[in-house]
Amino acid sequence: MKVQSAGRLGNILFIWAYAFTTSAKQSSKRVTVFADRYHTTISKDLLETFELLSSPKVSFTIDDNLGHFLKVFDKLSSITPRLMFAVRRIFRIQIEGLDHLSESAWIQRGYFQQFNFFSDCRTEILHELERIIEVVTKESDLTMKFPFLRDDYQAIHVRLTDFVGSASGVICLESQLNCLEKDVSIVICTDGTEPEISAKIDTSNINVVTAAESTAWETIAILSGARNLVTTNSTLSWWSGFLATSRGSKVWIPSSWKKHKIEPKLLGNGKNLFYPVKFE
Repeated sequence: MKVQSAGRLGNILFIWAYAFTTSAKQSSKRVTVFADRYHTTISKDLLETFELLSSPKVSFTIDDNLGHFLKVFDKLSSITPRLMFAVRRIFRIQIEGLDHLSESAWIQRGYFQQFNFFSDCRTEILHELERIIEVVTKESDLTMKFPFLRDDYQAIHVRLTDFVGSASGVICLESQLNCLEKDVSIVICTDGTEPEISAKIDTSNINVVTAAESTAWETIAILSGARNLVTTNSTLSWWSGFLATSRGSKVWIPSSWKKHKIEPKLLGNGKNLFYPVKFE
């Protein structure tokens, strides 16, 4: 079976976890996750992620030929939906949300973000992620790069587009700040720049780590190492919280995870839109 890679690290981890669980259910049959230049950007970071996640259960590869086939398939599907169904059945292409995902599939496509689908492999998945985080932390020498990580700290994941007032924003920044503890140093991991964050938050006593200063894996390492973590509407945040709760940390996630389920009229009124959660 082959599973198509999609998105950035947070999404890839859900796809990897699905492939890992599927392999475990198939009595050691290895599942392959593939990426191609027609559906994703083949970057150094992606190749490094594939290398880190590769294991006896899940292999990773770049397959442009398969990607080109799916590109043609997508084009035909947009023209003749009935033909799409027939081709899917002939070639055993299964799409999450449209088909019943089975072990007989040749290709499976989706984001696989059901939070409980890998419950049977939770311990193994945590072990693999902890191993990777240890490798990343050691190779990056994170505490040398960011000395403030040597002491207890709490962290917030801040994506500028998530804030109320942006085109797709759903989170009230005040509600994130309300989850912080007193007298514990604060680290903000963000996709913005330090001036952009400073314009919204007084960062005089806050350490800001931008995307230009850290890789996605380093960001997960920093967020998951916090004793109190405030996440955002992000798959990267979710995995950081998944790791952090396994270590006994307090984790806060948006009370409604999916953006379209949050009523805009409830935002910006000072209400706390976050609650502490354990990732079962």
